[in-house]
Amino acid sequence: MNKQLSKIKRKAANIVLRKIDEKILFESLKATCNKTLESPSDLFIDDILACIDGEKSLCKILSFIELKHGKVYTSDEIIKLIEYFQHLEEYSYIGINPKYLLTKDGIKKGLENIGIKKGDKIIVHSSLSSLGTVVGGAETVCKACMELLSEDGLLMMPSFNHYEAVGEDGKGFFDPLLTPSTNGAVPDFFWRMKGVFRSLDPSHAFATWGKNAFDYVKNHHHVSTMGKGSPLELLERDGGKIVLIDCPAANTFMHVVEMTNNSPCLGKRTEEYNVKLLSGKLVKHRTWGWRDGECPVVKSLKDFKLMREKNLINETTIGGAHVMCFSASDFRIIYEQLLQGKIIGVSGCSTCPIRPRKVAMTVPSDYKINKGSKIYENCNSQ
Repeated sequence: MNKQLSKIKRKAANIVLRKIDEKILFESLKATCNKTLESPSDLFIDDILACIDGEKSLCKILSFIELKHGKVYTSDEIIKLIEYFQHLEEYSYIGINPKYLLTKDGIKKGLENIGIKKGDKIIVHSSLSSLGTVVGGAETVCKACMELLSEDGLLMMPSFNHYEAVGEDGKGFFDPLLTPSTNGAVPDFFWRMKGVFRSLDPSHAFATWGKNAFDYVKNHHHVSTMGKGSPLELLERDGGKIVLIDCPAANTFMHVVEMTNNSPCLGKRTEEYNVKLLSGKLVKHRTWGWRDGECPVVKSLKDFKLMREKNLINETTIGGAHVMCFSASDFRIIYEQLLQGKIIGVSGCSTCPIRPRKVAMTVPSDYKINKGSKIYENCNSQ
């Protein structure tokens, strides 16, 4: 599958249209449908219907139509087409089959193919829709990871709300027992599962399960969001691996490398928001200050290219999803070279003017540097 497909195109890639009755002429079908349903206009419905063969995905059919007519389908148009054909299925004019149908065992086998095994410590970023149709949905993905790792391993997922809960348009506080994650269906299911612990960073909490899971998250609100002592930095120390299920841009570990290299664009505990404790009490906790601009290192898109050149990534396909796995320590070596301007074409942090953003909840950092040990320490832990 094309690794650059948008989310809605990935959904279309999992839809295979089939004829219910070969005897039905499509002109008659279309005429009948249009009496009952409103057909999207100017979307070449006739051509799409003519391409239905029970094998091609809707995404593939649309690609053919785009080449034939020089048309570029927008996300909104694809959504309309998907809804249109779903209506046709309800009226039994056509059938819709998933191109990719995955079970828990299929997901486990795919993860094994990229080197994940019992006892591993991993963080998983995921796009559920990219996998295809998963029997049991997000829960199946979570259980596949847990069973493969076993309780001797460690499973971590992002559990961020990206300031949505704590910001002006949210409830004004982060509740670790109720605030949804905005990282997708799988992480949002994961943090709610029995035996999973969630940290108290107000905007970028992590969730963990497995051996010593609580130890990874218990002090997150006392340290830098992605810096020394953060859940993901602790995972790196313990030989952790990064698993990206069709979401290469979601590699949060890059921010650990940035913060531990003192990238000046990220604030160390420079924003303060409300967190609701188990007792119901609201307290103030710190999080990082996000950068006020696009990172040129990230924009260069050279990190995975360099990783591949050095054979540091295991890659496979699970259902319709492109999946990557690599060790955190290997990624650090490559990404530090980019940050330090050691790769031709990427200037790195030293000349970059981007600094942390300033928002209503920005506060002076309460972090200091112990120059002897080079470890960041919180001066005002709660």
